[in-house]
Amino acid sequence: MFRSVLFAVDFSPYTEKILAFSGELAGAGVREAILLHVVDARHTGHGVEEMKEQAESRIETLVEQTRGVGLETRGLVVVGTPAEEILRVAKKEGASFIYLGGHGHGFAERVLFGNVIDRVLKHADRSVLVHKCRIHREGRSYSCENVHDLLFENVLVAADFSHYFESLRPLLEEFLRSCCQRLTLLHIQDEGDLWGLDTGTIESEKTAEQNLKKLEGLSSYLQPHCEFVETKLVMGNPASSMLRVASEIDASLLIVGAFAHKESLEGLLGGAAEEVARQSELPVLVVKPEPTNKVLSGNQNVGESAKSVVGGDEGFLLVRVYSTEICPRCKKLFELVKEVLEEKGIPAGVQHITDAKAIADAGIIASPALVIDEKIVASGWIPGKKEIERFLTRR
Repeated sequence: MFRSVLFAVDFSPYTEKILAFSGELAGAGVREAILLHVVDARHTGHGVEEMKEQAESRIETLVEQTRGVGLETRGLVVVGTPAEEILRVAKKEGASFIYLGGHGHGFAERVLFGNVIDRVLKHADRSVLVHKCRIHREGRSYSCENVHDLLFENVLVAADFSHYFESLRPLLEEFLRSCCQRLTLLHIQDEGDLWGLDTGTIESEKTAEQNLKKLEGLSSYLQPHCEFVETKLVMGNPASSMLRVASEIDASLLIVGAFAHKESLEGLLGGAAEEVARQSELPVLVVKPEPTNKVLSGNQNVGESAKSVVGGDEGFLLVRVYSTEICPRCKKLFELVKEVLEEKGIPAGVQHITDAKAIADAGIIASPALVIDEKIVASGWIPGKKEIERFLTRR
């Protein structure tokens, strides 16, 4: 799944620490590395060309070092705004994921983390690995120390069993076949999702039992590839629970989906994934599902169209908008659904059905209607984008 990596290098102590793991990445199936340095045009004045020449010389040295571990490597130096250039080059070069450094918790956290990394995490259309390390101050200078010598020696994966988590499965399977030593699968049952007293307790127990079975099933699936697989089910706040468990098991890498918690529906910033990346002193891989939305044929062969695209994949939603042809405003619902799917990166097939018989067969009484995985979630009205997000992500 991850065949190429874009390293964002700034020639700071982080560059050395990040590239130290390039050999492990090669062992995990990564074949190509792009080393990118951005000369920040906002702060260089008339010395841009001179700084670019210096950077090109330094990056060639790093390229030669990285080639030595088995990666096909090349260097790029561009001038611009760092976050925007990292995103642009990653997309242009087709990098599978972005790897960049971020200071550990407590070291000018808001200033340093709140600029480039925040923007990359929020706007990237692919996975991002944020390298964290312990900071040691030495007068006016600093150095950073990797918490572990190996990136993959003890991995913690946050599993939420949503359709988003399905995007992690190919990554896990390929990763485990090549480099897994120790893996912990963690599911966090958010206390905020439970309301009521006795009813809440009963539902909590039922949900916990169901999720424990899912964890055990996933563990059994992964066990043949790994020396050790452990499962953990805890209750609490998603971000703080991930960090606590990571500390308890002395994890070397934390893997979390970009939409691992409902808070992130308001955008990645403020969600569990961003909070973990901000506070952790461990490397954090934020996995984002690749945009795979497809507009299916409308009224022709509805069932076959759905089957051909979904293919039985539990991680792929089937979304249908039903409306009559004499309702022009109903088309707005179809457009809103497509916009939300695209913005949130939700893998889905979407159909707009106007055939009267198909509408009747689906049990639609009032149009427009929104149907997700054969369940009617709205009928006779046009929900706004916030409501559509909630329908699409609470599956």
